[in-house]
Amino acid sequence: MERLSMIDRKKINHLFAKLNYSRLSSKAAEVAFFLTMSIFPFLMFTVSTVAYVPVLQITKYVDMIEQVVPVKAIGFVDLVIKSAVEKRNTHYMIVSFCLTMWTFSRAVKALIKGMNAAFYSPETRSFLKVMMISMIFTLMLLVLIFTSMILLVYGEKIGVVIFSYLGFDKVFFNLWNITRYAVGTVATIIVFTLLYKYTPNINLSAKRVAPGAIFATFGWFLMSYLYSYYTNNFSNYSAIYGSFREIIVLLTWLYFSSWVIVIGYEINARLYRRRKRRLEIQSE
Repeated sequence: MERLSMIDRKKINHLFAKLNYSRLSSKAAEVAFFLTMSIFPFLMFTVSTVAYVPVLQITKYVDMIEQVVPVKAIGFVDLVIKSAVEKRNTHYMIVSFCLTMWTFSRAVKALIKGMNAAFYSPETRSFLKVMMISMIFTLMLLVLIFTSMILLVYGEKIGVVIFSYLGFDKVFFNLWNITRYAVGTVATIIVFTLLYKYTPNINLSAKRVAPGAIFATFGWFLMSYLYSYYTNNFSNYSAIYGSFREIIVLLTWLYFSSWVIVIGYEINARLYRRRKRRLEIQSE
């Protein structure tokens, strides 16, 4: 068992050592650029939607965002939310949704381009098909985000209604409070799995993309926690960037998030190529 563990550890170390970090850096920067373009219309759309939620629930949304986004970037998000609550406008919400769809889909398209390069699979699909795939996954990501928000903000009330109707006791209700957080994690893994499986121009099974999807999910959670801890305890962005501190922290977090996603599909690509070479050797 110990020997097997050593072998697995060597394989993992070899996998990460062979990653082309210079190429990954450029791909992560490209994805981060379009995510940066999308984050502001996305915040506009989100807070425009949140503006129709009772004011007492707004603080729960901010608390939920604090679990992922570094605390030093929360001030900027909180300011936008309060502004949207004071100025409710349906047209504002529609325009921001369209901008979110367009900019976010560009980020997904950049991911598709990077995945095709990682798998050495040139793009043969039409421009419209690639754009349609990008739009579909953009919608999926938006649905995931809003579903997570609903579960985290209204999950307690939903649990009360469901378990009261079924007649279950408080033990089941406490279990629901834990489950609603697990649902968000599982949903994130599923979305990454679908993203890595269906967007590149190559046929892959869910099993083959699962390692990258799991890495991307937990790697993103870990990166967010560590970066948040760093910005709260060690960094001094105020001295360097002044009033732009919160925006810089947010943009840096987006760049690191892009790194995690890019490494996720690169892991899948390397495992795919390794398996392909092994099958070719066996067939000779």
